[in-house]
Formats: sequence, structure tokens, C-alpha cells
Amino acid sequence: MKISLSPLTAATTALLIGGLPLTAFAAPYVAPSDLGLPGPREGAGTRGCVFGDPSSLTLLMPDNNVGWTTAAYPEFHWYTPVNVASFVEFTLYKANPEDESDRTQVYQSRFAVSGEAGIASLQLPADSGLPPLELGQMYYWQVAIFCNPDSEAGDLQAGGWIERREPDAALAESLATASESEKVDLYAANGYWFDAVESLIAQRLADPEDVAVQAGWMELLESVGLPELVDQPLFSQGLTLDVAALDCLDLSALSDLAE
Repeated sequence: MKISLSPLTAATTALLIGGLPLTAFAAPYVAPSDLGLPGPREGAGTRGCVFGDPSSLTLLMPDNNVGWTTAAYPEFHWYTPVNVASFVEFTLYKANPEDESDRTQVYQSRFAVSGEAGIASLQLPADSGLPPLELGQMYYWQVAIFCNPDSEAGDLQAGGWIERREPDAALAESLATASESEKVDLYAANGYWFDAVESLIAQRLADPEDVAVQAGWMELLESVGLPELVDQPLFSQGLTLDVAALDCLDLSALSDLAE
């Protein structure tokens, strides 16, 4: 089964109401610590394969390259430039930040791309037998663009870190009664990068003309040094997934779960 791509054009110029700046919806990200983790969130362009401005494969990640999630099966997002790639590959590893060799692949998916520039998303499948992310475990996720289908590792690569954490009691209580816009602020202010991005993207896709959501999106990306992605289109239906990707699950991890 294939899911077609249809980009939504990002609408935003000057966000003004009655001549006053719109400030009702602000979502600057606050990193949980000064700790930075290895892995470039951008992959430099390859001549003849990717084009445009910006022309780099870029993960939607904070500038310290690590973010938290509350989700057992989170959603990942990245920007793909105009390209003539053969396919894109997403890989998730259980990993140790202090030892680059200590990584175990738990999921991998390859899929076709449309060639258009935009922000793509992939949500870990909850109905495929893939174990949920473990609380407190660090994972490394990587996106690779394959211009040459015979390449072993991809021509452009970018990677970042994710950790699943439960909100503390105070944050959980606030989230329980918060509106959707308030949740974005709470997530962003408390280090839950993936939840903030996923919530804002869902709101933008639901109502592309909502200027408050547009302002929050701008504020969030600018706060982590990604202003060039603010006006990039979103792919409303995610990716053109290759169902054969389920063959790439780490079966040893599933066996461990069953035991």
C-alpha cells in the first residue's frame, strides 16, 4: 500500500492583528540541560542530487541534538530538499551516547520520495510488533538520502537523539487541564521537543490559516536555530511508505520482548 504525498503550502508573512504583533501563542524551546550529543542534525548537499535553498537534509531537532518524548511510539520529522534521490532510509537504534559502537538497530524503513522540498514525518508503527520505546533509554535516529541506490550508507546522513520520559507530577497535572496551544508551551518549556513539534504540526495541518499556530511554529523553530524551515511545506499524509520495511525490524528485540 502506498500513501501519496500532498504538500500543504506554509502560509505566513507578517503575523499582525490590528497592526499589533501576535504574541498569544509562543513556544520557544528550552533545552533540559547544556548536554550536547554527537551526530549532525544536518547532512551537507551532494552535487547533482539535492538542490534548492536550503539544500541540506535537516532533522527537526534542537541545536544540542537531543530531545525528550512522552510517547511510546513517537513521530519524527525532518526537512528534505528538492532532490532526485532513489529513496530515503530511516533507522532507529537503541544506543549509548558514551560509546558510539554500542548501538542496536530496532527499526528501519526505506521509502520513495516525491522529489519536492518539504518537511516529512514518520511515526513508529504501534501495530507491527515493534516494542515501545523504553523509559529512560537513549535512542539514536538517522535519516539517509540515497542518491546512488548501490550506496551502502547513503549519500547524505543526519542523526539525532531521543529519550522517552514520563512528565513529573506537576507537569502531568498541568498537561491534563491545558488547551492544545498551552500543551505546546508546556512541552517546549520542559524539554519535550518531540511532543511540541508533533502537536504544532498536527494543528498546522488541521488549520493552515491559523495565525496563532503559525506564530508558535515560527517561535519554536527560531528558538533552536532553524528559521530557514519556517516556511517549508508540510507533507500532510506523511511519507510514501514501503510496506516491505517491516522486514527490517530487529527480530531479536521482538524475541526479547516476548520472553
